[in-house]
Amino acid sequence: EKLRTNGEFSPARKWAALAQNILPAHPSPIFMLGKVEIEEGNFQNGLELLIKSQDLYRHSSSAAYVLERQALVYMLLGEYETAEKTAEKALKKIPQLLTAHWVLGLAQIKQGKLLDGQRNCEIATTPNRTIPIEIQKIIKILDLEKEKWFIEFNSVASNSVNLIAHKQGIVF
Repeated sequence: EKLRTNGEFSPARKWAALAQNILPAHPSPIFMLGKVEIEEGNFQNGLELLIKSQDLYRHSSSAAYVLERQALVYMLLGEYETAEKTAEKALKKIPQLLTAHWVLGLAQIKQGKLLDGQRNCEIATTPNRTIPIEIQKIIKILDLEKEKWFIEFNSVASNSVNLIAHKQGIVF
């Protein structure tokens, strides 16, 4: 995971593939390979690996984290309804998943469900919570910071959101 978060995708892929060869039925290496694929922009391949991992994690609390990552991919693919449903499934398993709340809110907003979406984004922006890197990437990739709803959301959001964003160097 450290290699992946540092942007060292090739070594992360090699270690995850090695782990998968040693433990082919273990979901963790497959999950890692999926995350690497997503980081490299191979969303469909990453999604397929996440789904395979999800099948193996089915009875584990880690299933919520896989669902959260799947919701991110659906968001990036522009499949907002599926992103919303997948984020909801993740939140049913673990209600505190910050990234899942963001994806849920952003997906709802992209579907025109502004009030629900803004409410979920507000839940995700409570004090002392940072904006997840994945959400920062989605905001930039989908060019959301220029959309009217986002500008309005930022203008009415609590000072803590702006303070957190300022500390993270995010300009809305």
